[in-house]
Amino acid sequence: MTLRRAFYVPSADFAPGQIIDLSREQTRSTLHPFRGAFTKTLGGKLASSSLSSYCLALDPACTRLTMLIVNGFDEPLADTYDLICSIYHSSDDFAASLAEVFPDLSAYAHYLEELQNRPGSVFLIAQQAAGLAGYLMLKPRPIERLSHGADLNMGILPSYRGLGVGQRLLERACSIASHEERLEILYLMVRADNLGAMRLYEKTGFVQQARLNHDTKIDGKYFDGILMSKDIKQFE
Repeated sequence: MTLRRAFYVPSADFAPGQIIDLSREQTRSTLHPFRGAFTKTLGGKLASSSLSSYCLALDPACTRLTMLIVNGFDEPLADTYDLICSIYHSSDDFAASLAEVFPDLSAYAHYLEELQNRPGSVFLIAQQAAGLAGYLMLKPRPIERLSHGADLNMGILPSYRGLGVGQRLLERACSIASHEERLEILYLMVRADNLGAMRLYEKTGFVQQARLNHDTKIDGKYFDGILMSKDIKQFE
């Protein structure tokens, strides 16, 4: 699914950089004239039961639609697989290779089916006007005594890095997870030399919990790993 054209909304209705959540009735009312055109472009998807999975992001001038965050489970399987393949091929920051994680479309489909059936799971896709830009997955831990935690995995295409795509994905995922009764903590691993990613995670509330020396070995070279977490519920 590709967003083929930009749309304009009254700048007086929204704050700069605001994420517009279409699950809110007052937002749908405000965007009514705009939403008709948008629904047409997306094949009527915004009028479906999955309406709550969509949100819009405005550029700083607050006049032009620049990004759509969608529920990845609702997107064409081949499109999201192509996105993830492109991200893996463009980066060596992942501990596992694409061949080890998603060797083919069938393995990817099986993984998504298992993820979707796990309560509290999240799969988000960031979509720009030119196409898909990035993804984020939250996978709740299956062991009962650890099930209040979920592991976060995300990636952004090189051409969209540094443009706020990752921050929007993280903010949306944390918002969704905070409303999941069983989820309390989000975890992620990041390589210690990936300073840009670490700054992004810290900006969105993640804190360092541990440094794993020599955690990853690539072509004979070692990299430390940083375990980070974010509490999305208040602990007593």
